[in-house]
Amino acid sequence: MAALIVLTLCLLTAPLLRAQEVKLQSLLGTLDNNVEFQTAYRAPWQTMPQLPPMPAPKFNGTASVNGIDLWYAIYGADLVESQAQGHAPVVFLHGGFANSDYFSYQVDYLKDGPHTLITIDSRAQGRSTDDTSQPITFDIITQDVVALMDLLQVERFSTVGWSDGACTSFGLAMNYSQRIDRVFAFGATYNPENINATVMETHTFQTYMEWVQKEYKIYSPSSASFEDFEKRLLAMWSSEPHWSAESFQKIPSRFDNPNAPIIWIVAGDSEEAVTRTTPGILHDWIWGSSLVVLPSVGHFA
Repeated sequence: MAALIVLTLCLLTAPLLRAQEVKLQSLLGTLDNNVEFQTAYRAPWQTMPQLPPMPAPKFNGTASVNGIDLWYAIYGADLVESQAQGHAPVVFLHGGFANSDYFSYQVDYLKDGPHTLITIDSRAQGRSTDDTSQPITFDIITQDVVALMDLLQVERFSTVGWSDGACTSFGLAMNYSQRIDRVFAFGATYNPENINATVMETHTFQTYMEWVQKEYKIYSPSSASFEDFEKRLLAMWSSEPHWSAESFQKIPSRFDNPNAPIIWIVAGDSEEAVTRTTPGILHDWIWGSSLVVLPSVGHFA
């Protein structure tokens, strides 16, 4: 009798069990699809947007400064007329391994404004030559910028600096503050320890390094290999900059000096190359600076 009851229950519940099995298989399939979707999906700050071509410059070429041929280009308003109207030129300083083309969005947006725009390929990078008899340092890159401004008869200028270019902007503000009108410093550091230890494992940085290797072969006038150049630049990254709160005290504040440079410390809220505490520390150390955090972007915004 007990066996009959069990058999009856099995027969009655079998359709229900089969229905639940179908639902479970469907649910597992949905979960598998979601996992595949999540694996394929990349957030905006995890991607590298393709760069549009640069606008046509009013001039591009090289200047002989500090033993190298420094490449630069000029866009926007006429330099003499713009300065006469009180508008400081804006100098764009790119990140390590890159070149001026990485500012194509910004230059295109600003080219019809009242300012002259000057892009520079830092020494050994882009279309500029190198001097392998000395190491690449932030000091010499800073001196290259000043030498070019002297050549162009630009007394006072603003900078838009990204990564290494932001560090160069700080060097200018520290050592040539009377020449600097404003600084927009995005993705800057003050010490090699500020660099995120896992940055080279990220999709964005790996993509970036693929791009710059190809660009090096196209643009670089150097006969040296990319690997040789990479060693020289990484040597700088491993040892510079080495700044402290005292270093930034060299930058005058507008609270004390009305001609002091206006400085914006800018970071992405999903910054992958620089440690997240760095922008706030820089803001604290540069008295009178502003801190701006851009939403949904990383180091390659």
